[in-house]
Amino acid sequence: MPISLSEFEGGELDISFLILNFLRSSSDYAYTIGELVTQLESEGANLTNEEMKSVLRSLENAGKIEAKAMGGIVYYIYRKPSLGFRVPGR
Repeated sequence: MPISLSEFEGGELDISFLILNFLRSSSDYAYTIGELVTQLESEGANLTNEEMKSVLRSLENAGKIEAKAMGGIVYYIYRKPSLGFRVPGR
């Protein structure tokens, strides 16, 4: 998987990039925190559930992902950007 220039120069992986890249690559599915932690472990990043929650909250606040609780379990999915155009004055 490619890494960003800042990650390359800094020598550290951006966890939010890994999460967003994974969710984007499988945008037809939503995942729990536990499933995302397991996925990132397979890519060499070790996070606790609390650390994952913090990163997911940041991505959600930035409008990159969506969260939805179903049956008491919170799922996260990639938020596909809209391609609409705004008309000035509307």
